[in-house]
Amino acid sequence: MKAWIQLLRPVNLLLLVLTQYCIDWFILQPNFLKYGLPFTLNEFQFFLLVLATALICAGGYVINDYFDVQIDAVNKPEKQIIGNKIAPEKAFNFYLILTVIGLGLGVYLSLVIDYWKLVTIFVVVIALLYLYSIAFKRMVFIGNFIVALLSAISVIIVMLFEPSLYNLARPGDYYIAGLCTKYILGISFFAFALTVVREIVKDIQDIEGDRKFNAKTLPVKYGVGSAKLIAQLFLVLTIGGLLYLNFTVFNIFGNVYLIYILVLVAFLLFIGFRLFTAGTKKEYGFISTLLKVSMVIGLGLMPLYYLLEF
Repeated sequence: MKAWIQLLRPVNLLLLVLTQYCIDWFILQPNFLKYGLPFTLNEFQFFLLVLATALICAGGYVINDYFDVQIDAVNKPEKQIIGNKIAPEKAFNFYLILTVIGLGLGVYLSLVIDYWKLVTIFVVVIALLYLYSIAFKRMVFIGNFIVALLSAISVIIVMLFEPSLYNLARPGDYYIAGLCTKYILGISFFAFALTVVREIVKDIQDIEGDRKFNAKTLPVKYGVGSAKLIAQLFLVLTIGGLLYLNFTVFNIFGNVYLIYILVLVAFLLFIGFRLFTAGTKKEYGFISTLLKVSMVIGLGLMPLYYLLEF
């Protein structure tokens, strides 16, 4: 059982679930109640949306490891699960179960809000996860971009399944719908940029196996130094985005919000420094963990917004 749980990356899934619920609890619910916007999904239906997203994401982890058995045997033999603790055919069947259930829930919820075209999102995400596992992850930067894009979509999907943000019935709703939308898009950009950094760091960490199996990742194709430079560029973009949001969207919250963002910026700068000096697999693994921590710190912006505004 432990091996099956590890295969699903429970920490990553927990971060995904927390992100979606923080958007609901601290952004959408308080603003909708304050300004009288109608909810489309009830609590149980929102839970199903989170579950559908998590199941499809978990399926993506499984199919990725399924196609990476040979590379993982070189890069991380001590952590390899499929082919070591779980038979490949069982893992593939598990992927199908997770994905089909997630897609089924997505179809149901799309019909609930009477917008069946949203089913396309789930289909596209499933297709990208599969194509990433068999091809895209071995192409220069394309794999990094796709994983980051999927991270952003996991945030934006909460907004797409709340039509009150874009099917506005009253002229007075435009302000608050716009604020919520900007906030959610800001979070999605934060998730996108940091995921790019983390994926590049993981590619540097796995360069030995990727090179052996001819995977054309950034560090393999252009060298570790160039890969580090691109990762640090995205860190700078993240920092710039945070400061921009504070002085445009969130300036009404004053110094407390600014101080919190500056702490997060300082943490990201520390990550950039550690990335600059890193040279071993252990150090790159530590940086990957720090990036997860920075995402958790970023989540704190939402409850802080709630405390300051409501």
